[in-house]
Amino acid sequence: MASERFWRLPPEKQKAIYEAAIEEFIQVPFEKASINKIIQKAGISRGSFYTYFEDKRELLSFVLEDTKTQWFNFCINYLKKSGGDFWGMMEAMLDKAIEFCKVNDVFRFHQNLMMYQEFTVMEMPSKKEASKMVKSQLHPLVDHGSFREESKEYFVMVMEQSLFVVFSSIACYYKDPQAEKEIREDYRRKINILRYGACKTLKENQMEEQKAQ
Repeated sequence: MASERFWRLPPEKQKAIYEAAIEEFIQVPFEKASINKIIQKAGISRGSFYTYFEDKRELLSFVLEDTKTQWFNFCINYLKKSGGDFWGMMEAMLDKAIEFCKVNDVFRFHQNLMMYQEFTVMEMPSKKEASKMVKSQLHPLVDHGSFREESKEYFVMVMEQSLFVVFSSIACYYKDPQAEKEIREDYRRKINILRYGACKTLKENQMEEQKAQ
């Protein structure tokens, strides 16, 4: 984790370090990432770096946690402003994800991390923590009126499936950025399948049977 001294830095300086780190991690595999290049881009001294982070690995943990926090804050703010509109949030999430990817090559970032053998070990606690945050911070803000269940466990499953659609859409965007419009349309169709289900309701089937008689 970042030190207390780091968290006392002005937000703009924290942001500069974050952006310098993610830029370096995008350019090269993690094990080849240069602390010298990161501190030059961030405008800090090497001595200052080691008062903020123990090593490069701790910096990576900060970048991953900070990115996750940004996304959670986006979700929380959207839900508060929209009165708990989960599906509106998911649609807005793709917009934000594509804009984020246009600025940062997130695909290459994760590709470089996958080459780092300790990456999976680092991610496991993060995923468990993310599940706790979904239950404690997002679940209470969502309007569950149209959901089949209101339990936290059910909501986590819906969230996971929705995020899978987001990630697959982003992967398609990286393969063909020119197909952005089609990718967005395909995303909305997939999200609607999650929202409304793939099958007709019992009432709709009964009405069709009555018409056919």
